[in-house]
Amino acid sequence: MNAAAHLTRIDPARNMRRFYRLDVQPDLFGGVSLVREWGRITGRLRLDTRPVSPPLKLLSTILKAMRAAMAMPKVREGSVGAHFMPHKGLDIMLPNFQPDRSVVPLTLMWPRPGNPGPVALSFSDLEEWRRFIEEFNLSPLVPRMMWDKYKRAQKLYYVGWIDYDCIKASELAALVALELALTDRYGGVDQAKRPRNGGPPTLGSLMAYMVEKDGLNDDKLPTFHKYGGGAIVRNLYETTEERKARGNAAPGPMNLVERRNRAAHGDPFDNMPCAGLIEVVRDLIEYAYRHFIEERRLREFR
Repeated sequence: MNAAAHLTRIDPARNMRRFYRLDVQPDLFGGVSLVREWGRITGRLRLDTRPVSPPLKLLSTILKAMRAAMAMPKVREGSVGAHFMPHKGLDIMLPNFQPDRSVVPLTLMWPRPGNPGPVALSFSDLEEWRRFIEEFNLSPLVPRMMWDKYKRAQKLYYVGWIDYDCIKASELAALVALELALTDRYGGVDQAKRPRNGGPPTLGSLMAYMVEKDGLNDDKLPTFHKYGGGAIVRNLYETTEERKARGNAAPGPMNLVERRNRAAHGDPFDNMPCAGLIEVVRDLIEYAYRHFIEERRLREFR
């Protein structure tokens, strides 16, 4: 569902350059939230989220009607770059770094222990941001190549302190690491289903094998216990039965596989970061390699 309403108001005579955005976004824990962003185009971003319950058809209709009815002047081409500052000698625009966020904290939607519904977290100290990201460290006992791929995603998350877009880039990097790991564990000829052209299994097929053949369920994911519930596995991929019931006309659900497809084949920066995504990816990689991790741990203690 794409029900985002983006409004802008620009009046140079009054030094007014403001925006307001509403969107309905599902999360990976079975919930849905109404996300609000607003502020000055060249200044501070404010963010708010409110959990909502299905059915969402009425809310989607309202948002679409709001977008159609409240026609406002659009931002002229190139003006969005106003919050970037030029540097002499360069032909590109670089972000205006904010190493000190005591005045304008970095805000991120994330579940909290005992509450799978995303809430706004604010970070004003870089060391606090680093500690938050290190909570998602991957086990060093997975194969080194997988560890390196996942670590790249964490680094991009860290750089999000400078440029918020890097957090979305981090999500794509994390999903790349996940697909590589699952292909390594479940991509054999007698494992996950392959496409008719004989190519490697899709992420959806790998997820299906992981759940339906390798026994993954919510109870085996640390994130599920940490945040006190939700429905993570149900939001990873679409089953064959669900796809048949939906038909080809209706759009697919916004699950983890669909997020990967849209990021890889569309605009990875089109939506807000997905609350808890990198943490769920970490749990999935460690589950896929659980026997490998245990074997390495036993060898190290012999």
